[in-house]
Amino acid sequence: MSYPFVQKALIAGPLIAVCSALLGVSLVTSRRTMIGDGLSHVSFCAVSFALAAGIAPMALSIPTVIIAAVLILRGKDRSDSEASIALFSGGALAVGTFVLSAAKGMNMDVSDYMFGSMFTLTNSDTLICIICSILAAVCYFILYRRIFAVNFDEAFASSIGINTGKYNYITAVFTAVTIVIGMKFMGVMLVTALTAFPTLAAVQVCKCYRTTTVFAAVSSIICFITGLIISLSASTPAGATVVLVYFSLLIICRILKRVQNGIYQIKVKQYKSN
Repeated sequence: MSYPFVQKALIAGPLIAVCSALLGVSLVTSRRTMIGDGLSHVSFCAVSFALAAGIAPMALSIPTVIIAAVLILRGKDRSDSEASIALFSGGALAVGTFVLSAAKGMNMDVSDYMFGSMFTLTNSDTLICIICSILAAVCYFILYRRIFAVNFDEAFASSIGINTGKYNYITAVFTAVTIVIGMKFMGVMLVTALTAFPTLAAVQVCKCYRTTTVFAAVSSIICFITGLIISLSASTPAGATVVLVYFSLLIICRILKRVQNGIYQIKVKQYKSN
């Protein structure tokens, strides 16, 4: 724990985990969970161009992914968004792979973005992750009620005077920034788990939006740190280990829900028999 690269991961990692969990609550409730997968592929494409051009990957990734997120979320209905996700996901991954092959082939830098590299963060990477995470979390909590209204029922939110388009754009920016900085930790292949698993676990045991949000955020921090410690102790891939811890939490919550439902059914039968 005394090594600088471990300290950087322990500082920036939990912040990313919280932002990803908060984002996951919004995306799951609005049935746009897979947007993270599509945007991670767009980010990979941007990183490919940045590496080929010799510029900072995040400097190109963040604005590119923000534009892609806005285009996806501006769809008139869920089917439009799903079609856009498929389009961006497949197209961006293909273009990114082609650019790398044409430029100088796959290298370690790209491997880091594909599967995560939380132990190779530079000081600038760590600072960017911390600043972006704090700003995203603060904005989310300030706009919590309106984001909830738009995600839960956009038509109702519009009817009570909320500018749904504005908050969809805010969600798009929040999504883009979280995916880009989360990809540095988890990689293209695993970053969606960081946003989806905490919320999917939370909805198994929580009954309202607020407790779901709190449970997802807290459990995300605990799972991330646990996975990091296990990875260091067992010398396993950090990103994959963290995802397995998240998945274990989801399985446990699912079992608890089944047990809870079973107890409820027994009580109902006893009540009816009396």
